[in-house]
Amino acid sequence: MRYLVGFVSALVVVPVGVSAQDAEFNAEELVPSSEPAPEAPALQLKLDEAGVGVAPRLPRTPDGDTLEEMELRVKRARIGLWSTAGATLVGLAVFGAGVARGRSSRDLDKVVDASVLVVSGMVVMITGAAGIITCGALLGPRKKELREARRAHYATQRRARWDLAHSRLLF
Repeated sequence: MRYLVGFVSALVVVPVGVSAQDAEFNAEELVPSSEPAPEAPALQLKLDEAGVGVAPRLPRTPDGDTLEEMELRVKRARIGLWSTAGATLVGLAVFGAGVARGRSSRDLDKVVDASVLVVSGMVVMITGAAGIITCGALLGPRKKELREARRAHYATQRRARWDLAHSRLLF
């Protein structure tokens, strides 16, 4: 209802005579500014013989991921592993409470409540265990990829050498 009231009030507030202009844009009609025009642009792009590749590229995997993206994937898999482990522990606690409640009383209503706790605890434990297996299966290869990418990045030669083509020292 509040959306209808807002829509109707917007229609009432908007003027009825709004339309597009028929005239074309004419650049000569613009008023010139009082500031003098700059003689040269403020920023200029100049390229040397080496080209544009001045900034070092981030190392990438064959999939096209950078090291930061790979670290984020490992972090997310680790978070998934810990959260599903927590869910498994919660399911274990609910299951234990249900078993303890079922053994302590012989009243039929409490036994039914205890069986509900046991079943729900089992479901949460099984789901958490499946999540642990899945996230563990993802975490291992992702950590291996990250280790190999770091090893490849940091194992490259970083010695200074003289570039004959440009007569300068490269690191």
